[in-house]
Amino acid sequence: THPKPQEALPSPKARVAPPLPPAPASAVFGVEMQPRGGFTLTVGTERYDVTSRFSWPRGDFNVLAAAASAKCEPTWKPAARKAGEHEYAVEARGAHYAVSRRLLVKPDHVVVRDTVSNTSAADLGLFIAHELDLRGKAFDRHFVSGAEGIGRRKEDPCPSAFVGRKGLGLALLPVDDLFVIQAQVAVEPDLLGVGTEEFALAPGKSYTFEWAVYVNTSGDYYDFVNAFRRNEGRIGAVDGGLAFITKGPFDRRTIPDA
Repeated sequence: THPKPQEALPSPKARVAPPLPPAPASAVFGVEMQPRGGFTLTVGTERYDVTSRFSWPRGDFNVLAAAASAKCEPTWKPAARKAGEHEYAVEARGAHYAVSRRLLVKPDHVVVRDTVSNTSAADLGLFIAHELDLRGKAFDRHFVSGAEGIGRRKEDPCPSAFVGRKGLGLALLPVDDLFVIQAQVAVEPDLLGVGTEEFALAPGKSYTFEWAVYVNTSGDYYDFVNAFRRNEGRIGAVDGGLAFITKGPFDRRTIPDA
């Protein structure tokens, strides 16, 4: 018939979409603190070393890792200890700065808080990098700051590094605001990485970075995103009008006309 009969519209109170699937079960994983200040993530029979590097002026990098590095300053001697049932602490000091780490093991992720203190009498600039070793592991899903594929990105609005496969997803991301703004993210066949090459401290000042490693059992990027949003309390209703406006890191540096 012509015109085509208009279909009856459902009531605004009617539910026309099925409920969302339940969140995947939390992964079973362990954390082994290493004597040199790094840590190892264990998932089943697989082991993933997590290493942190902190530059030192006119030199190389001091590291928190599973093994000692010949490139560290002679005074760099990390000391790790268990600080609670699900908490570890690391203290390390070089000639120019000190790093105090607190590591918290949660049901679906690991929280790392690194307090960097400038112990020198001069301004201090640092390169900082955290890397999760993927060598010898096979993953078929890769996301760098939400974009599918392998690569490096800088100052993205939602920086994160993710790999997944059937039964396992791993993510590395910055959490505190400054780290999010400065973050450089890497997803490569052999590693996940997040760091900054823009950090500086005045003499006697300290700053605490927060970053995290997430584990899931689905291997799905968006399950990781939803887990992070739940843990950070970022899931909720938006009342009123809504608009999506494209913004980038450059816009943070511009001042709107009065």
